[in-house]
Amino acid sequence: MSTYSSTTSSCLLTPPVSPPSSPVETQFPYVVGATFLAKRHEPPSRSEMGYCELQGIPEVTYDVPQRDWCLAHPPAPGITHEEDVRSIEIAKAIRVGENCSAQLVLTADGFVAKVYDPLYYTWHDPENPWNLDVAAYADRDYITEAAAYSELCDTKFPGDITPTYHGSWTISIPTGSNGIESFRDVRLVIMENIHGVSMQNLDPTTLTGRERENIMARLIEADIDLRFSGVVHEDLMPRNVMLSLLDSSQKYLDGGFRLCMIDFEACEFPKDENGTGPAPRFHNPLFYWIGQQWWIDWGWLPKEEEAYEWMWNMWGNGGNEGKYVVVHRDPESSFWQPIWPRRVQV
Repeated sequence: MSTYSSTTSSCLLTPPVSPPSSPVETQFPYVVGATFLAKRHEPPSRSEMGYCELQGIPEVTYDVPQRDWCLAHPPAPGITHEEDVRSIEIAKAIRVGENCSAQLVLTADGFVAKVYDPLYYTWHDPENPWNLDVAAYADRDYITEAAAYSELCDTKFPGDITPTYHGSWTISIPTGSNGIESFRDVRLVIMENIHGVSMQNLDPTTLTGRERENIMARLIEADIDLRFSGVVHEDLMPRNVMLSLLDSSQKYLDGGFRLCMIDFEACEFPKDENGTGPAPRFHNPLFYWIGQQWWIDWGWLPKEEEAYEWMWNMWGNGGNEGKYVVVHRDPESSFWQPIWPRRVQV
């Protein structure tokens, strides 16, 4: 049985039988003013959960209410530190509600809490006649995002190209089902609140060409920095990149803004595959960004030849202060690809 399945943690292989409906209903918990007592939690590792293997999350073929499924399939246990607690009060909803995966809220003390509550994940598969194992999806999202922040905690990136991380936690949520009020453990992470605008909400045509180049150069180098620190952001879309102006110029000029990547629940870890991560001979953005058509289509990069010529001028010779390896263009490639180095023979 795949360890992706949340049945591994709950030890329940079949859903509970649902008695007749009852008047006990669950009130949506993530509202302004709601307060929770959170306990620090260490999630199990990705390898313990089997996430390093190429396995999918199985579907739910049982006819069972989502609430009952969540009660019967608690999150993977990990380690809860009962003595390490903090109060969390919701001051503002950022993204909450049904069918929106993790809930995002601003806390009264100024942090962002990302709550992986499977009861508010999408339950019905819109393309198939079965349901999704929301408990397993919530587990995977939480464990992966916490692992990403933990992997980067000893680097220089938190507070710069990634949010400052304030740990992983667990809370208890009252949940009415079948006439009985029960409690569910729900996991969350707490991070810095980034003041700024996402690239999705910024029209690139309102910026100068120099500003777009500055932003894209910062983004591309941030992506490479994280890759070679052990984390690959597999959902690097404009909505997951925040921009914050740092001075009064209101321009995205050199040194005048911060770029911060968010939302690491879908990331990958190269060390999971080979134990070491990317080889140093590939330490250059041209190996990863030549051919990134989406960013051209979104208007953040110019048309293909102009974009690729700019990239080669930026990083072909190793970039500023020789940060990257020098690469050469493949004369046989019509797509401006670099020559890929051969594996060193031992």
